[in-house]
Amino acid sequence: FAANQYGWSSTIYILSYLFVWKDIQLKKHFKIFFGVLLPVAVLLFFASANRTSWLSMTVAMIPFFVSYKEMHLKYKIAGILLVLGFISFLLADPNSSINFASEKSRKQEQTGESRFETAKIMIDHFNKEPTLWVTGVGRGNFSVLKNKGALKGYHNSYYEILFGAGSFLFLVFLSFMVFRPTIRYLKYYSKYTLLLPPLLIIPFFESV
Repeated sequence: FAANQYGWSSTIYILSYLFVWKDIQLKKHFKIFFGVLLPVAVLLFFASANRTSWLSMTVAMIPFFVSYKEMHLKYKIAGILLVLGFISFLLADPNSSINFASEKSRKQEQTGESRFETAKIMIDHFNKEPTLWVTGVGRGNFSVLKNKGALKGYHNSYYEILFGAGSFLFLVFLSFMVFRPTIRYLKYYSKYTLLLPPLLIIPFFESV
């Protein structure tokens, strides 16, 4: 659990750093301080073996490398090669975080991912009592999952709203927390921050 927190926080720090350094006027000692913390964040990012963080970073970097015009192409290529080289170095070590995460993914492919298994249990229960799709079972009510799955809760903020509050409030939640922020991000803020992908992806793997 602690490794997840390290992965998520380091992802947000790294993505924030790129634009804070560029767009905010900082005193020199602050720039040095934040710069010294950057390698620590990168180390925690890889060491955490947190696949959510890696996915968030990958999605966030796509628009950065494709459409961000203020960084010269050669620096983008150099950055990609540096990251790929570091990943290759980690892959060569059988005990590295990347190989650990890969092995965990292979096991989950065989046994099933616990969050998805939990969702199947809840969907089957809702289909037997269709009114629950409107009312939900109540926030924090996990009685349906008792003795039925590996998880005692949803461990997913989206499931928390859907199964807890029903489909109508779930759509309201998506409107305020996903659709509207995404539209505003694409129209106004994509040049100033890369934080939207992790803020949308991380809640899919943790309840808030």
